Amino acid sequence: MKTRLLLACFAMVMASCSNDDNSGKDTSGENSEKILREIVQTEFNPDGSVKLTSKTYFDEDKAVLEEQYNNLNELSAKSEFAYNASGTLESITHYSAADGLQTPDYGYVLTYDNLGRVVSKNETGTTTASTTFVYTENSTNTITATTTGSGEPVYAVYYINNAGQLYKKTVGSATEELTYTDDNILKYKNGSFISDFEYINEPAPLGHQHKIVLNQFKGNAINALLINGFLTQSLGNTKYVAKRTDSNGDTFSYEYQFNAGNYPVKVRCFKNNASIPYSIREVYYE
Repeated sequence: MKTRLLLACFAMVMASCSNDDNSGKDTSGENSEKILREIVQTEFNPDGSVKLTSKTYFDEDKAVLEEQYNNLNELSAKSEFAYNASGTLESITHYSAADGLQTPDYGYVLTYDNLGRVVSKNETGTTTASTTFVYTENSTNTITATTTGSGEPVYAVYYINNAGQLYKKTVGSATEELTYTDDNILKYKNGSFISDFEYINEPAPLGHQHKIVLNQFKGNAINALLINGFLTQSLGNTKYVAKRTDSNGDTFSYEYQFNAGNYPVKVRCFKNNASIPYSIREVYYE
């Protein structure tokens, strides 16, 4: 097993470990990528105690079930993901312990046009908001989203750059913006708040642990960002994220642990250079 530590100075430390990785058989000689089976992500309090844990289960690299556990390791919520015949996310249904994990309290259903673009999002459960997306292909290349619910309609305009990337969203005078380096986020801006991202060049990403949402939309980044927000790709796309620096002074540095085939099996995130991890992501493959 290999470990790569990514701190502010981008020092890369490779260490050999005993054969205790959680990824199944060695894939170093295989050509096809391994597919995800499960991801366990644990968030910690500053004293090192567990804050919460989420377990996500996959079928052919697509999330089908996510379970959330509280600090007592009690199941507190779950989300089920369903896909249409083309393999694109069709609906999410969320359950909480407050309803006995039996009655859905939230969810939504998505529809697409014949080009595979999301055209509507209809919420279900305790909320009934509905959003429609209208695509305008001209010199500005925009998407207009109209959300209706109990109050006045909310209008948002999304902008696509010449590379086909969603890079700006406006709602009235409020603006969110993305700057890219290749297909990775270099800078995120929301009003006066800014996040800057740094990446490593090697190894090239293997597996899809950093592309959970993208996989739900078969790699369609525009659909993913429209539904899940502008930080959907904050873990990287064509490179692994090394560090995120926020304008409020917070920093998040990432430490990767790889198996013999260079697949990530554990990702530790450290906030503000603390010695105790902010979160740990454990990745299991078929």
